Amino acid sequence: MQMKAWLEKYPNILHLDSTIKVNIENYQLYICMAQNANLKGVPVSYCLMNSGNKDNLEFFYAAMRDLNDLQKTQVIMVDKDLTNIDILQHFFDKARILLCVFHVLKYLKSRVHELRIPLTNRMNIMKNIRRLLYDNDQMSAIYLKEVKTESEGTDFYQYFETNWLSCCEMWQTKHRKNLFNFDTDTNNHLERFNRTLKDHILPKMHISECVVKLILAVEDARTEEMNTYISLKQKICDSNDSTLVQRFGSQLINKAIDLLRKQNDELKQKHYSIEELEDNSWKIGQKDEEKNRFITSSIIHRDSFEDLLFCDCDIFLQNQLPC
Repeated sequence: MQMKAWLEKYPNILHLDSTIKVNIENYQLYICMAQNANLKGVPVSYCLMNSGNKDNLEFFYAAMRDLNDLQKTQVIMVDKDLTNIDILQHFFDKARILLCVFHVLKYLKSRVHELRIPLTNRMNIMKNIRRLLYDNDQMSAIYLKEVKTESEGTDFYQYFETNWLSCCEMWQTKHRKNLFNFDTDTNNHLERFNRTLKDHILPKMHISECVVKLILAVEDARTEEMNTYISLKQKICDSNDSTLVQRFGSQLINKAIDLLRKQNDELKQKHYSIEELEDNSWKIGQKDEEKNRFITSSIIHRDSFEDLLFCDCDIFLQNQLPC
């Protein structure tokens, strides 16, 4: 019931992956994980299967669909397995499926390493692939040309074009800007959970023992979540705090609260001056009154200086914090 409750409460982004060596029968463990309010990974579904074939995966996802509402899931993070992705898209038809960028680079690095070309060429290929990963379209053509040039005499560019450029919307970060994915680009939550699991689940255990440990892992995650919640609830906010801290302070760590208080103090203490440069042009910024010069300044073009010192963005209006 706890796993179902987590999925109902945190359906936005799910992480999917499998791991091995968790039982003597050599069954693979498939894990589906969500991110809770503290952005910590919590398991919402397990499946032990003898292989990750189409029938077994369909059984797993169908069971999830029958017991949960999968329509609210907006993002699913996976490794590159096109068979798995096709099946996933069928069951999570409202979700965008993204590739873990760590595994994208890992796969490509392995492929580039096998090329019989000088080390310098291989390094340049990976450098330009990383640039492509984070590029926003301005330089993509140049980076692609570099990859093609550096890999001349091999079939790498054709492989890259067929297998990776054809699904670039799944791994290039420019395609993730408007997604509600908590700025998550990897499956690190799941990798971390798997490492913790293997501290308790040994390859020599039978499936029945493995299942017991998996249930205990859910209880441990729930206990950790409750302890974090209690700790956050004990934080004290006062009337001098910004609206944001007063409203959400119980859910923020101490460092975040300290940063917000610092910004709030700066907003109250800093004073700004305005000077007219010419018609409809104003200089606004902080001024050293003794030396009568601006320390920081910006040039604003507006008909009037009225409301120049007032910010009307949502961050300021809702939370009284500088944008």
